[in-house]
Amino acid sequence: MQKRSRLQQNGIYYHDGDVPGRSFAVMLLDLNLEGDITLSNIRSQLSSLFRIYQNINKGRIKDLPGIEFGSEGSLTYLIGYGKRLFQNLSRTECMPELLKIVSSFNDPKVSRFIWNDSGLEYSSNVIKRGKNNGDADVIIQFISDSESETKQAVFETWKYLYDKKEKSSLNIVGYYTGYRRNDYRNVLDFLDGISNLKSADRKYAIFTDKGNNSNSFEKKVKWISNSTFMCFMRFLIDISRWRGTKIALQQEIIGRHKYTGCPLDYENTISKLNGCPTKGSESIFDRRNAKYREYVSKDDRFKLSHIGRVRQAGNDQIRIFRQGYNFFDTSPVFPYFVSGLNFVSFQRNPCHIFTILNSPVWMGGVNLGGSVKDNPLEGAIKVESAGIYFIPPVNNKKKLPGIEIFLKNN
Repeated sequence: MQKRSRLQQNGIYYHDGDVPGRSFAVMLLDLNLEGDITLSNIRSQLSSLFRIYQNINKGRIKDLPGIEFGSEGSLTYLIGYGKRLFQNLSRTECMPELLKIVSSFNDPKVSRFIWNDSGLEYSSNVIKRGKNNGDADVIIQFISDSESETKQAVFETWKYLYDKKEKSSLNIVGYYTGYRRNDYRNVLDFLDGISNLKSADRKYAIFTDKGNNSNSFEKKVKWISNSTFMCFMRFLIDISRWRGTKIALQQEIIGRHKYTGCPLDYENTISKLNGCPTKGSESIFDRRNAKYREYVSKDDRFKLSHIGRVRQAGNDQIRIFRQGYNFFDTSPVFPYFVSGLNFVSFQRNPCHIFTILNSPVWMGGVNLGGSVKDNPLEGAIKVESAGIYFIPPVNNKKKLPGIEIFLKNN
């Protein structure tokens, strides 16, 4: 469950004790350039979609008047806007300055790498179609404890836009789902989110406000205060390659003990650090093990590991708040499934994510961890979708977040 916020959209889960639901979905939408894309029409249709999501939480859908379908009421929904939306609508005057200056992910027609010095490549699907669907005009994220609710939200979105036909302002260009495991592990079977931001540090790292931004635009435009920027990336992972990697090497790549999540003792054949987890505790997430979650080794192998590369303690100026949702989907070819991770991060400055992807001391040149020159998983992780979005705050009148974008006097 999530504590409700008066200022930010639901779906970020940054309060102490917030636990994201187990079911995840995102929809990616582009403006329908052949349809009615007047500001009033887009505003009306997006507002209608938000009312649909509110009704799903109440167990109601338009096609079944007077009938409740048994909603658990746990659905959160969050909307974001890409740079191209502002450009296509000639609304750059109300585009946040930070979105103006940040670059987009590479065009797959130009480069197979998602960013200049990143070691992450687009998947063959993206290269073949010549389009990164993640670089869309609008993103809508759904999270719920119930898979039925997230998928119903997706389905109702499609029904609404389908019924609009040629009058629709928006086209669906992508739809992805994911799930959170009960044991908090990812598809690699390692514990996930161990060294994520502490709850006390999250608000500063995530949100813009008058005292937490270096440019004058957000200080001047009041409705943008308490906004954030979202990065969405979907990673396809070759699990067969991973399973063919010995556990000792898996641990060295990740930088943690596979079974406990404890730091590694690099001086002792890469076993877990002595004393972790603390006696009497059952999990690395126990408060008594906080010192092990942020543990730093001076060993060069730690610096090259995934944890060593993305560790953010002491790097307050480029911190991000991340979430991950596994996926396991069917495929028409052997082994008849694809799997991986939906990566979501929120940060007050969208440039932070590119610093992490690009810098050689972070993730520059690699796709998970290890040396650039000797990367045992080179080519095993590909990007299916990637995009950056502006996430506006809620407004006092409980209308569509970001409705100001579609009002001519703003």
